[in-house]
Amino acid sequence: MPLSLFLFFPQGRNNTNETLLKMAQHPMLMYTLALAVADVEDNNEDSKTFFSLCMDWITTDIHHDKVVTCHDELLRSLVNASEYTGSTSISEAFKMQSTQLENRMPMVNCSGLLMA
Repeated sequence: MPLSLFLFFPQGRNNTNETLLKMAQHPMLMYTLALAVADVEDNNEDSKTFFSLCMDWITTDIHHDKVVTCHDELLRSLVNASEYTGSTSISEAFKMQSTQLENRMPMVNCSGLLMA
């Protein structure tokens, strides 16, 4: 996994909601994080845990009412990352998303989410 991802999140985490939205709207960010978390060939549990925490952190502020396309990508990425069971971060992210009323219908409509 690129070192830039390890540097990207600590810097972004301490910024504004606008920064978070710009990060989450990056075309391959969520997909790349999900791949890093669910990679069965990578045995580095520390990096998988770190990236699953990053996904959990992003779900705290990204909701369906803010940026719909970004939210849909977030849900698809969480479904892909749910294959990793070494951390509770992905399940916590699903839980966080479900607490927001506006997220519930998109979650039900997200392919594979109810099986994750």
